[in-house]
Amino acid sequence: MALDHNLIILCGRCGKDAENRVTQGGKSITSLSVATSAGKDKTDWHKIIVWDGHDSVRNARKGDTILAEGRLTYNEFEDKEGRKVRFAEVVAFRCSVFSKHEVDYDTGAGVSRPAAATGNYGLSPDGTDPTWQGGGDADDLPF
Repeated sequence: MALDHNLIILCGRCGKDAENRVTQGGKSITSLSVATSAGKDKTDWHKIIVWDGHDSVRNARKGDTILAEGRLTYNEFEDKEGRKVRFAEVVAFRCSVFSKHEVDYDTGAGVSRPAAATGNYGLSPDGTDPTWQGGGDADDLPF
């Protein structure tokens, strides 16, 4: 029996506000740009795609902590000079946003409450604290 799995789990900081669009068929797509640290002087950037994401994902803002689980995909396109450009992205089937921003993710209005989480991730990284809102400060971002 082959054990071929394509699973990636990323936890990082959102580098810019979420980009949202809708397909002609009415499905929503959210694109996130997420930074992870690979040592003190190295930052890796990842493109995460979420189909029909929860409002907390669609309203993710720069500096929010993102926890995504999905599969790694490779796509390619031709640039203006006719060269093939290949890129990787994570298509997430579970994505959570841990935000310090005070936003009601259902309406987009500012409120004072803990950030919403989606998927199976409503707990702290060690799985014990359901009120956990992420660590660090948005000013600690490497960008």
